[in-house]
Amino acid sequence: MAETAAYTMHSLRTLLMLFLTTLSTPVLAVANPEDGGVGSGSAEAAILCERGFVYSAERRGCVRPVNGVIGDEELYQRGRALALEGHYPGALDALLAIEHQGNADAFNMIGYCYRMLGRFDEAIAAYEKALAIDPEHLWALEYLGEAYAEIGQLDLAREQLARMEAIGALFSDQYFELAEAIFRAQNSQ
Repeated sequence: MAETAAYTMHSLRTLLMLFLTTLSTPVLAVANPEDGGVGSGSAEAAILCERGFVYSAERRGCVRPVNGVIGDEELYQRGRALALEGHYPGALDALLAIEHQGNADAFNMIGYCYRMLGRFDEAIAAYEKALAIDPEHLWALEYLGEAYAEIGQLDLAREQLARMEAIGALFSDQYFELAEAIFRAQNSQ
């Protein structure tokens, strides 16, 4: 009995030490799209290069993203990670270098970066491109509505809510986020 109690105490101490160690360990946190992140894609480390350059895992360094030096998927993941870390100009360097123009997620991220930089006309144009590719892209619908709410065009923001309702996304996180943004914008006028 005493051996079992000692073993249990040792196990509890070990678990407590592991827990405390993880609290003090620095971790790069990148949002997960299912947890309210931006767009879709896997979490990727944000590696910041000087303007006009993007990190290439294959080349293990920063390169100019021209002529297919970095593949579209890696450019998207790098741009997304930079955007989630708040490095919007660097994210745009990666995202705007994507050669295949049929990627709704990429246009959504481009719109997100422009919106965060206060460049609303360019953001709205990018969201509209994303929605032309995928009319049911919930992130693009939410962010387009939020852009409209941020510039005071609440009628256009509400149209995005109606579009979400029409595709059955009434109870989605994106719907509630947009409804909240409209409510905040409405009460700040």
